Amino acid sequence: MQIFSGGAHVILTPSTGAYEIRNATSVAESEIDTAIKEVEQIYADWPGKVEAAFSKWAALPTPGFNAAEIAQLEHSEGELRTGTAPPTSTNAEAGPVIGLANQRLAADLLNLNNRVGQLSGMYAEAFHERYLSSLPSAIQGIGAVVACLGLSCQGQSAIWEAAGEDLEAIQKKAVTAMKASAPGGGGSIGPVILAVGGAIAGLIAAIPTGGASVAAVAGLLSAGAGFLGTVAGASGGNKDVEVSLGAATPDGVMTKIHSALTDLSSAIADQERNLGDFLAKVRREVEANRPAFDLSAPEAQPGNVLDRQQNVIVDAGIIARVTELWIPTICGDLRSARGDLVVSSRVFDERPDGVGLEPDGAWPEFEKLQKNAVDCLTTMIRELGDAADALAEAARTIGLQDHDIAAEARRQAERINSSDNNFVN
Repeated sequence: MQIFSGGAHVILTPSTGAYEIRNATSVAESEIDTAIKEVEQIYADWPGKVEAAFSKWAALPTPGFNAAEIAQLEHSEGELRTGTAPPTSTNAEAGPVIGLANQRLAADLLNLNNRVGQLSGMYAEAFHERYLSSLPSAIQGIGAVVACLGLSCQGQSAIWEAAGEDLEAIQKKAVTAMKASAPGGGGSIGPVILAVGGAIAGLIAAIPTGGASVAAVAGLLSAGAGFLGTVAGASGGNKDVEVSLGAATPDGVMTKIHSALTDLSSAIADQERNLGDFLAKVRREVEANRPAFDLSAPEAQPGNVLDRQQNVIVDAGIIARVTELWIPTICGDLRSARGDLVVSSRVFDERPDGVGLEPDGAWPEFEKLQKNAVDCLTTMIRELGDAADALAEAARTIGLQDHDIAAEARRQAERINSSDNNFVN
C-alpha cells in the first residue's frame, strides 16, 4: 500500500504496519511526518475504533443457545399429540419432522369416551356428550398452540444464527474497506446482503395448512402459516436488506460500519416484531374460538351422577379403570405437557444491549399465548379430576366400588405416569 502526503511517498506493509520512506531527501520533514501520521492513524488508531464498534456484539447469543427450551416444548407438544400433526421442527432435506403420536393417550381417550358413554345417569351422560366427545379435539388444539410456541423459539434461534453470520460478514468487509480507504488502497467494496432479513420465512414449511381434523385447529394453523407467508412475500426474502461498507476515507468507513450495525439491529428487530405478530395472530385465533380449546364440564350434583340401574353391565373394574386409570393417566400427560411448555424469558430477552427489539423481543406475545395454553390445561386437569371424584363417589354409593380393584388400577396409573410411557403395550 502506498501513502502520499504532499511530496512524501511512503510504502506500507499491511501485515506488519511497517513503512519505508522512498523520497525522504527530496521533501520537507513536515510532509514526511504527515505521511507517517496517516500510516499510524490507519494501523494504530482505526483498529481500536473498529473493535470498539463491534464490542457489544460479542454478547450475541450463539447457535443452539435455547436448544433446551425448544426440546422442552417439543416434548410438551408430543405429550398432547394423538395424531401426526402438527410437526414441531423442520429439516432442510426432509421438510417437517413429525414425531410419533402419544399412542397411549389416544387409546385412553377412546376407552374413556366409550366406557363413560355406556353409563346411565344425568351427570355421566352430560359429561360424555358435552365434554368427553370434544376432549380429543381440544387436546389437539392445545397441542397446536404449543407447537406454535416451539416454532417461535426456533424462529428466535434462527434470527440470532443469521445475525451471527451477518455480523461476521460485516466484520470481514469492514477490514477490507478500511484497508481500501487508505490513499492508494484501491479496490471496490461490494455490499453485504443480510441473511437475517429472511430468518423466519423457513418457519412456514413447519406449519401444516391442512389435515387437522378440527376446524378451530385448522383455522389456527392456517392463520399462522398465512401470516408468515405474507411476511415472507412482503420482505422478498432477504434480498431487500443490504449494507455497504466502502468509503473513500477511514472516517467514511467508520461511519459506514456504525450504519451497517444499526441496519443489522433494525433488521433483527423487524424479524422479532414479525415473530411477535405471528404469536399474536395465533393467540387471537385461540381467543376467538375459546370453547374449542377450553372445554366447560357439567356440574355434578349428589344423586344425579350415576343411576342405580345401568343399561349395560357395569362392574367395579370398569369404574376403577375410568376413575383410577384412564383419567389419571390422561391428566398425567396433561400435567407433563403443562410443565414443559413453561419456559423463561431468556429465550427472547438474551441479547446484547441495544440490539434488536429491546428489551425482550417477542416475549410479551409468547408469554400471553403460553398462559393461554397453561390455563386451558389447568382447567382440563381440574375438571377431569373432579369428574373422576364424582364418578367414584357415585359408584361407592350404589355399590360399584371395590377398594382392591381401585388400588390396583391406581398403581398401574402411577407406573405409567412415572415412566412417561406413551405407548400401548
